[in-house]
This record gives sequence, structure tokens and C-alpha cells, in this order.
Amino acid sequence: MIKKGPMPDFWRAANDNDFGASTQKRSRIWLKTGKIEPVSEAKILIIGGNPQVIFTKKMLNGDALYTTTYDVDAEGNIKIKNKFDALKGNYPMMLRFGNAMVLPKEFNTIKWYGRGPHESYWDRKTSATVGQYEGKVEDQYHPYVRPQESGNKADVRWATLTNSKGKGLMIAQDTDFLNVNALNHSQEDLDPAEEKAQYHSGDLIGREEVYLNVDLQQTGLAGIDSWGHLPLEQYRLKYKNYEYTYWLKPVGTASQEKKTKVGTSEKENGN
Repeated sequence: MIKKGPMPDFWRAANDNDFGASTQKRSRIWLKTGKIEPVSEAKILIIGGNPQVIFTKKMLNGDALYTTTYDVDAEGNIKIKNKFDALKGNYPMMLRFGNAMVLPKEFNTIKWYGRGPHESYWDRKTSATVGQYEGKVEDQYHPYVRPQESGNKADVRWATLTNSKGKGLMIAQDTDFLNVNALNHSQEDLDPAEEKAQYHSGDLIGREEVYLNVDLQQTGLAGIDSWGHLPLEQYRLKYKNYEYTYWLKPVGTASQEKKTKVGTSEKENGN
């Protein structure tokens, strides 16, 4: 169900306000951080009969440590814990703290329980009410005049990416509400580079893959003005320790259907 990832991700495609505040330059160290470092340690443990896999990466020349822990249960559910330790140094704010994945094109329907129906962000979500929503992945990108960050869903409790048969992947919160974004455009498609390449959303061609982000948080969009202000202090991902946990679960599998039928039968029999 997953072609690539989950990978650590600290970057987003710069929006117009980011360019006004030169965030795309100030925070550029996070563009490749998490994507280029080799795994420095890998461990496999057995906890209660189930596998636990732990990967550790040294980042920022050893100034930070990133640990990802995968706990796999007998039904194929995976609990993913991401932990970032800012050991030393002084670095600019991150633009996101989360995971990036690439899914096959068939998982083209997104359903979520969180804020919607339109995009929402840490500092721009009052107009998006909490509820259950559904749509096609290809419709989640908002066509701003210039390509940029778009389509995020804030305060997500769970989300599913499914194919035409209803099979796919569920993302479910564990420790915190999540930010979830699924698009047919890669981050590179939407990022106009350091000097703002001049192209338009109409120039974009949707890719066949689904580019999925499952984040703890994303730095606010600002919006105080578009020519210099950073997001308010409380909406910035400063360089410090972070951690969060979420679940990846299969949807519409034979084992799940069997379990559902057994559960229904037990209820009907009064057990």
C-alpha cells in the first residue's frame, strides 16, 4: 500500500507569505534534513510476541537525533512513534514536523474526521468545522495563482486513503490530533525554489502517485501581511524536542472483514 516512506519531513512548499518573510531562505536547512542522512542504528526487538523496529538518524551534523519506532501487531496495524531530540545548536524554525509517504495511484479517495471541507492550518482553521468529509485526492489541491503549499487538513482524528474497492490505508491519531495532506502533486511540484520561479497552478500536471503527509504540525501560514511578518510566536515550530505517535491500519482487508462479521455475530447472539 506504500511505495515509499514514511520519511521524516521538516519542509513545505513555500507559500506567498513565506516569500514575504524570506522563510524559504531562513529555514532552508530543513529542505533536505531527514531525507539525506543514513540510518545510524537499526534494532529489531520482540515485544509481547510482536516485532518492534527502531531506526535512529543523526541529523544536522550530530546536533539532533531522530528516532522512529515501528510496533507491528498481529493484524498488520503499525504504531509509528517519531521522536526528534534537539541536542545542541541554534537553528531556524521548521516548516513542518511529520512524515512523508508515496502511495500508489489507486488510493484516490480520501475520507477524514477532522476540520473541513476546505484546507485548514494551525493559524487558519476557524472557518473549517470538525466533521467527517470525503473527496477525491485530485480535488484536494487549491489552485492558487502560483503553486504553493495547499490542501492540509488540521485536527484530524483519522483519515483513510482507499481505492475503488474500498481497500486501502487508515491513519489514526494516538497521542495528538494530526495534520493530513494527500495530493497528486509532489512537494517539488509545488515548491517554486528559493527565488520564486514564475509559473502557475494551471501549468501543473497531476502525478499518478498519491503524496501523503502525516504531520504533528505545520508552521502557521502567517497572514498578518504578505511582505515580512512571520507567523505569530505560538504558531512557529521552533528548534526543540518533538514527538508524536500515530497508527497505520489496513482498511477493507479479508481479516478485517472476518473480524467485523465475527463481532456482529457475537452481538446478535447477545455475547
